[in-house]
Amino acid sequence: MPVEPTPARLPLRDDVEARVAELIRNIGEACRRRPGEDYNQANKRAAEELLARVEREWPGRCLARRQRLPIFHLRTTDANYIFTVPGRSTEELVLVAHYDTWRGPGADDNTTGEEILKQYLLGDLRCQEPPPLTHTYVFAGSEECGMVGFLSQCLLTAGLVAANMAWNSGNLAAAAVALLAIPMAKYRFGVTGSRFYVKSQTPEQLARTKAVLAIDAVGECRLYILRETLGADFIRAFIPFAGDQRLDDLLEEAAHLHGIKYNSFLSGGTTDHVSWLEVNNGLLDRIAERITGKPKPKIPAAAIIAMAPGKVSPVVFGGKLHTPNDTPDRVYPEPLAETLQIVDYFFYVMEGGTRPRQPRAPTDCHYARLYESGGRKYLALKDAIEPNRRNVNMVYRVEGQIGKGGPDVAARVRIVDVAGWGVQTSLDQQLEAVLGPGQRWKRIPTTEIRVENGPRFLRRFGLIRKLRAAWHAAVGRADEFMGRYSFAVFFLAAYLVAQSFNVAMDAIFRAWNELAIWFFRFAWLTLPATVLVEFGVIAYLFAVRLPGAMDDSYKHLNRADNLLSLKRAKRG
Repeated sequence: MPVEPTPARLPLRDDVEARVAELIRNIGEACRRRPGEDYNQANKRAAEELLARVEREWPGRCLARRQRLPIFHLRTTDANYIFTVPGRSTEELVLVAHYDTWRGPGADDNTTGEEILKQYLLGDLRCQEPPPLTHTYVFAGSEECGMVGFLSQCLLTAGLVAANMAWNSGNLAAAAVALLAIPMAKYRFGVTGSRFYVKSQTPEQLARTKAVLAIDAVGECRLYILRETLGADFIRAFIPFAGDQRLDDLLEEAAHLHGIKYNSFLSGGTTDHVSWLEVNNGLLDRIAERITGKPKPKIPAAAIIAMAPGKVSPVVFGGKLHTPNDTPDRVYPEPLAETLQIVDYFFYVMEGGTRPRQPRAPTDCHYARLYESGGRKYLALKDAIEPNRRNVNMVYRVEGQIGKGGPDVAARVRIVDVAGWGVQTSLDQQLEAVLGPGQRWKRIPTTEIRVENGPRFLRRFGLIRKLRAAWHAAVGRADEFMGRYSFAVFFLAAYLVAQSFNVAMDAIFRAWNELAIWFFRFAWLTLPATVLVEFGVIAYLFAVRLPGAMDDSYKHLNRADNLLSLKRAKRG
């Protein structure tokens, strides 16, 4: 008998709308300044008021403390505020959000994250019972450090153009200066508050950290659950941090279960969770791991951000972050509700809650593969029709008969029970995740799978289909590589554009001598115009084409997997 779907009680709490309304009211209040205050002075005052309130109303229930930042770490605000609610276990879950802003009220960036942390903190303090795990809420100072968005892309572009011009003219000193200035243009050396907090922790304290979740600018646009995170220094811009796969999967599960659209790659910038990803993850740590063969423990950390083209641009598309336009009227309920639902699920599962047993039924799924491992047969199914082209996969233990011989192999199977489920890109990856590391498996080649009292899957595999799948896989892997090493890709793209301009102009001048004479006669006009065109091409690549391609990696890899899987028949 097929296993019946287990209804998931989602959302886990039935007060999401009321909590969102409270957040919006509090965000409006938090963005008000008193006479004579600048924005960060108002932010600092609000943090001090929260500290005083917690100490006054809940004495002994929470370890509330202010952590002053040394001068070297000071960028905007000069302190972190840490609130630890002891749980029944000393294992710790950390929520972090920066409370400083840059050049504006910061309603979205990041009063949204700040108020979400406050809501969870006050909820813990009002509860009569301690939480299962210790909860620590870090309001981080000095996360901001300079311009981001389209303006920083322009600065990066200008630096690369200058470096290429200096290199081609043989002025190596000018090229070196331009290259050294580029990281300051694109990658702000911020997150110093949370970095100082992490460095102040003992190894024993860090070892108790079970997971860290950063919340930043979740007031408008689509959510991003980051799989790769750029560091806040020069080296880590070239070699970004990979997120913790199990934690990322957990957050993506929450998004799927609540019907939330999300993306996974964000070009440029970082936020406070990177301070925990840096632990035991530096260049020297990696060299030591290679030599000794013993990996050092890493802290699972992830971030939720809401973003869309133009949101970080003070120049185009009506952008607002880091401008006076980041006001409470541009904070919207939908991304706030989605963030609360994901964070609720994060706490629920990390503290021992049971995941839904079967979030999709076989009749919900569109692609299938049959496998064998350890003498058992497994049916992997993919629900691939999602608004954002991402999928939920089901893996079932099955029994049945497999046809033999001939080009067409049919299988008739009966579902025994649910082996597991998840959100991996391919069905092969999903089976590996369900079986666990080290388990051997193989595909059972079939052209038809009939599920008892369920759907029928079939497909003929020819050379054209395999070539299409190989093409999508190659494009997806290339996009994935560009996303992982985006800063190096930007360098290479700028270099190739500059070289293309040089080669094209040399060829044109050799073929058209009159044009060359005219060009250099009016060099005061033609040279700046040429540089401006080159600048525009590179800026377009950095702001539009390359980030779009990087975020399309999932689409291509998923398509490649679907082409080599059996597809559900429309009938029978």
